[in-house]
Amino acid sequence: KLIRHIERFKPDLIQTNEIDGTWARELKRIHEAYPYRVEVPLDNTYGMGIYSRFELIDPEVRYQIQPDIPSIHAGVR
Repeated sequence: KLIRHIERFKPDLIQTNEIDGTWARELKRIHEAYPYRVEVPLDNTYGMGIYSRFELIDPEVRYQIQPDIPSIHAGVR
């Protein structure tokens, strides 16, 4: 359903939560339309991803809360 919504509404920026390896593999279907991305798939329910049509400036994955909980920091051009 998520892929269908993305294809229908064509957002410029997508942020996903709780992605694991399976989700990351399925989301490869949108990589062509979203060339700028940061993915941190994790099996602990804290995985996340950013997918953008616009350039991401200085994207960085930080672990500020705990070593297994990522945060993604980036600007958008």
